Amino acid sequence: MTDEEIEALIKLLVVQLEEVGLGELADERLYQIRDEETGEGFLPPPGKYLIEILETFERHLSIMDRHTYDNALYRISQFVEDAPKAAVVELPATRGVARAEHDLGQLSFLSDIRGELHTLIGQLREAGFGPSRPRS
Repeated sequence: MTDEEIEALIKLLVVQLEEVGLGELADERLYQIRDEETGEGFLPPPGKYLIEILETFERHLSIMDRHTYDNALYRISQFVEDAPKAAVVELPATRGVARAEHDLGQLSFLSDIRGELHTLIGQLREAGFGPSRPRS
């Protein structure tokens, strides 16, 4: 794949993220590398940039994954007597948006999607798009 083809994939990915309200995950400022001598910022090579956006998206999915929630509650229960059985996040009112409560027990299971994303990232790395990094 050429750099131009990878850049076209990045543009498509950015559009898709924006359509689902996650455009901030692809904000170029998050991925810029600063040149120590000039102070100028520049993006990593297209393949590495694509992988970094996909990894950021995977981290977002991890936060929104019911499995992560269940695992956290289980870990808490191992160390805390009378540990909570559920968790609710309360977001304060801001800029005309009313206070909101979110029952984390209502999250979707995203482990399959995250696994497919890990596989894709691994395949891109094997194809030489970015440095190898162990799966966490």
